[in-house]
Amino acid sequence: MHEVREILIQQSGDQLSLRALAHLVGTNEFNLKRDFKALFGKTVFAYLNQHKMEKAKNMLIEEDTTVSEISKRMGYKHATHFTSAFKKYFGYLPNKIKTGKLSLLIFFEDFIALLENLSLLTI
Repeated sequence: MHEVREILIQQSGDQLSLRALAHLVGTNEFNLKRDFKALFGKTVFAYLNQHKMEKAKNMLIEEDTTVSEISKRMGYKHATHFTSAFKKYFGYLPNKIKTGKLSLLIFFEDFIALLENLSLLTI
């Protein structure tokens, strides 16, 4: 299942079917879905979507790249589909990051996530 995760991360802009992914790692769709969710707590495509959205957010913050270019790099045919998926995932449009209106909010979200991770490490 770790190999599946690596394939998803490396090929996040590509369209992979569950069947193709399962065959790449020598299993079937049923076992892939069951074992992946058991290990990572998410379905294969939920994990892939989370990875794409987090990667896109980081690209918006760190790179001087347009929303349209990022949507293509994330595997979306149309920027509007990416924009809708981004808003559904984060609750705000990607162009808000580009205009700098959410930089403080993002900082606090990342800071809270860091604190949560640290508290898990100390338990």
